[in-house]
Amino acid sequence: MSKTDKGKVVKMVLKMVIKAGTAGPAPPVGPRIGQLGIPIMGFCKDFNEQSKHYLDGVPVGTIITAYEDRTYDLKLFTPPTSYFIKACAGVQKGTQNPGSEFVGKISPKMVYEIARFKKENDPRLTFHPLPGICRMVAGQCKSVGVKIE
Repeated sequence: MSKTDKGKVVKMVLKMVIKAGTAGPAPPVGPRIGQLGIPIMGFCKDFNEQSKHYLDGVPVGTIITAYEDRTYDLKLFTPPTSYFIKACAGVQKGTQNPGSEFVGKISPKMVYEIARFKKENDPRLTFHPLPGICRMVAGQCKSVGVKIE
């Protein structure tokens, strides 16, 4: 257990990907949050309120910091890069054999736009140069099985 600058004792830090606007007490969200002693309905309302600017069902990266006094901090991040790649390529699922089998294709301009969106909206990528983020997106395209043409 560690103390934060607020003087609270951190019980656990939980990273989850939750679909925007759909957090509820049902699995997978409810049981994971309940284990931490966080009020489930309060969390679901907070999450759905903070994620309302995304389309319903878009996966959103979430970091939940639970404290010993049953309070929590909630941080939302941009959807995963693979979500944007699959949406641009028009596919539901990636390939089973990355690198040798391709399920779709996207243009270099789309790679640039994904990278630019991630740089502007994801605080974890603020200090990365845009060409580096473009290379990250291109690597993710290969992992998903989407060709860049």
